[in-house]
Amino acid sequence: MMQPWIFEQQVVPKRDKMFRFALRLMGNPEDARDIVQDAFLKIWNQQKQLYEVENMEAWCMRIVKNLCLDSLKAGKVRKEAIKSVQMNQSDDYTANPYQQAEKEDNMNRIRRLIDELPEKFRMIIHLRDIEEFSYKEIMEMMELSLDEVKVNLFRARKMLKDKLIKNHEYGLS
Repeated sequence: MMQPWIFEQQVVPKRDKMFRFALRLMGNPEDARDIVQDAFLKIWNQQKQLYEVENMEAWCMRIVKNLCLDSLKAGKVRKEAIKSVQMNQSDDYTANPYQQAEKEDNMNRIRRLIDELPEKFRMIIHLRDIEEFSYKEIMEMMELSLDEVKVNLFRARKMLKDKLIKNHEYGLS
């Protein structure tokens, strides 16, 4: 049996990343909190496996991903949508209100376009470009080969770029 302090040192520090990832997949904070809580329970119940895990963060994120997908497939998702997900933004840049509003509009537009991507693309973009996981970590989380991760990330970025260009050319928002 694992000691609680080991769980606190190895798993609990991953909570914020697990929550952000669940929030991205589930679309609202309540469902994301439920998923993270379920993930902690699952990890605690599988504590014998913790000693065999090479990359704790990737293992925890894979559990979150699987719980989210199971929940989405089972239709357990609340119908309310989140208005905005806070992406990692630098707070040390102070902009005037016009610049800040423009930046927020651009971020909201990008979030909407990311939400329109296929599920696998959304997950890979989130893990790589927002959470900044390595390709190897994404491989482990998504249970894909390195080539699949790279190809899917390339395709996701290209699709996002094409949508941004199209929106810009036609003035759509």
